[in-house]
Amino acid sequence: MVVTATSRRWRDVCPATGGKLDRERGFMRANNSVLTVLRSLIASAAFALALAPGAFAAEKKPTVSPKVAAALQAAQKAIPAKQFEEAAKKIAEAEAVKKTDFDQYQINEFKAYLYGNQGGNIPELIDLYEKSLEFPQWFDAKGLLQRYKQLSVVTFNNKMYDKAAKYAKQWLEQEPNDKTALDVLSKAYYLNKNYADARQVLDTMLGNAEKAGEKPDEMTIKLAQSCASEMGDEASVVKGFEKLVRHYPTPENWEKLLFNNMRAERNDQALLNMYRLQADVGAMTSGEQYAEYGRLALAQAMPGEAKRIVEKGFELKVLGVNAKEKVRQQQLLNDAKKKTTEDLASLPQLEKDVRASKSTTGQVEAGLGLAYFSNDMDDQAIEWLEAGLKKGGMKEPDNYRMALGVAYLRKGNKDQARATFAAVQAGSPLAKAANLWTIRTYN
Repeated sequence: MVVTATSRRWRDVCPATGGKLDRERGFMRANNSVLTVLRSLIASAAFALALAPGAFAAEKKPTVSPKVAAALQAAQKAIPAKQFEEAAKKIAEAEAVKKTDFDQYQINEFKAYLYGNQGGNIPELIDLYEKSLEFPQWFDAKGLLQRYKQLSVVTFNNKMYDKAAKYAKQWLEQEPNDKTALDVLSKAYYLNKNYADARQVLDTMLGNAEKAGEKPDEMTIKLAQSCASEMGDEASVVKGFEKLVRHYPTPENWEKLLFNNMRAERNDQALLNMYRLQADVGAMTSGEQYAEYGRLALAQAMPGEAKRIVEKGFELKVLGVNAKEKVRQQQLLNDAKKKTTEDLASLPQLEKDVRASKSTTGQVEAGLGLAYFSNDMDDQAIEWLEAGLKKGGMKEPDNYRMALGVAYLRKGNKDQARATFAAVQAGSPLAKAANLWTIRTYN
């Protein structure tokens, strides 16, 4: 059986992991938590003037020289009022007098505060912040942490990824699970093409979210996938899609996950269940997919199911529009309609025969359940599929389990559906399809 999805290139279906994410434009638009804290971190700079106690280590309480203090106090009033020229003038006055090291430290802090509020002079701002770390004795623990936060964010925003990673790690030493710090560190690693370290941090972020019972961030999942792709770990790429559809079950995410699973699948029963899921989640995008689903269902004695999907393809005008394929597709629909009519007419007598059967296995009951399932009669399908599986002894029991799980899900019984899919044996050809349908039960 030819899987039509293989006609599409992997990178076309999965641009986020088949190709590199945009490293500059658009990268932060999807998750801008780093940018949203930038201004607040700059604006919250603490000043260690003698009249602002607590901004420096308790055992070291130097004071600012009187002339320097007077000028900086004037600047301190001017900056919030956006009188930037006046503030710059007062800072220059402070710098012109004879100064101690602590005076210069304070002047640098005010310069940085001015630059941050003006929104310019970012290289100078970064340089001033880094110079301040030469005097750790003038910070208390809170002030030092704030400086690491400021430096990690502002260097990241200015594409200085090595520095951003350095300061984010120092930030994390004091706040090990801070979301913004982890965000900065993972993206700094990623944008520096350090995919192994980026992935480790991203996995930590995803693990933290799961432990807290929180919905993991979509961009974090996609970045972890991208790292895995860059490292050649396709299994983890697929796991990433499973996580995506669990929490962000869009047709696009389902399409990518199913494409990856279907492109190498050769078992017709597994393919039928994957096409069935593809239709269920709205991820069918081409006439080829509708036609292939219909052919598979009809070939496996599911004419009612084939009829429904092919009719839908015609209704959506993805079937019957190509002159070359139109005759073949119409014949497929005609065959499905004819066999469905025959099935429906025979079901009442078939059920009587099954009830009268003395079979020691559940084959006839399960077969009847599958016939009801094909014709979208889920209550009857559940009754007879359950009876057949309970009696046991049939060939390919996992095929009947898959239909039963889908029928339960259609009736809204997600827990029972999940338990039924879980009963598919790990080594079964349908194990992969069962796992995909299990994920579906969480949507």
